[in-house]
Amino acid sequence: MNDNLLYDYIDGKLGKRERKEVLKWIHSSKENSRLYAEIKASRVFSTMPDITIEKKGKTGFRTVVTRIAAALLLPVAALGLWAYASQQKDLKAYSEFYEGVIRRNGQNPGMVEYKVNTGVKGKVMLPDSSVVWLNSATTLICPTVFDSDKREVTLIGEGYFDVRSNPEWPMYIKTAKGFTAKITGTTFNLSAYDNDEELKLTLISGHVTLLEDTSHQEIEVKPLDEVKLREAPSSNSSRPRFSGERRTANIYNNTAWKDGVLIFDNTPMDEVIKKIERWYGVSINSLNPKIKDYRFTANFSSESLDRVMELLKISSFINYKIEGKNVTLF
Repeated sequence: MNDNLLYDYIDGKLGKRERKEVLKWIHSSKENSRLYAEIKASRVFSTMPDITIEKKGKTGFRTVVTRIAAALLLPVAALGLWAYASQQKDLKAYSEFYEGVIRRNGQNPGMVEYKVNTGVKGKVMLPDSSVVWLNSATTLICPTVFDSDKREVTLIGEGYFDVRSNPEWPMYIKTAKGFTAKITGTTFNLSAYDNDEELKLTLISGHVTLLEDTSHQEIEVKPLDEVKLREAPSSNSSRPRFSGERRTANIYNNTAWKDGVLIFDNTPMDEVIKKIERWYGVSINSLNPKIKDYRFTANFSSESLDRVMELLKISSFINYKIEGKNVTLF
């Protein structure tokens, strides 16, 4: 197999017929699978940036520069993976990310599960060289090698996707919210946490179709659209199972998390609590039921949890107590 053909496959440049030829070659022997894994790992690693982290020591700040090894060699293929942390994090954040982020699926060894813990962000390169930024408390499940007809992944949480364009090779992103996103090549942010009431998609460029899993209803999303969908409260089968809204997206507010910025813009307090829990890896318990009626506006980049809670106290008159990983509001 020609190396250039393998590179084009990794970069998502091949047509359907050529993709089938490459897949057939990869699966024809263990040696071919091993060779492909090495080439994939080398390709991914060559595209990775150096990462600079500011770590505070006794004598002030010192700079640590490291290149995170992107290659995670798997029996069938290699997937690129690296993590990034804010300036408040140190190298320990990277080791914590790697300890829990990836595991083989025991029932289906052809699948890989990326799991990003609370308090950490991650970045994944898919088998077609599409790139996904993963927010805290997010799981992404994908095959080691995509099928020649379609690209399928599952998202539980929030991801910023930059998908390789190929109208003949669509990507399907399944969620637990009753919708699957169909993409042929685009940039967008998709939030679909299990414990959120709604799914939210922000389309930066390209084209996305949301497919309702039961009725197969299609919702077309245009660039700069923000679409929110939630399950309708009525159980009447004659009425739509989902309700939602569409508006012009605030791209920065909806995607700043991938650059380490936490934004609240007149945000309801229950959503504020969820985001702080995921961002800082803590559990928050509210003893005052009136707190849920509050709203909060603020931007944070490298502030500590204490600083965030102190500003919350000043602006919203909410008292708090931090005990390890537990925060109590009253």
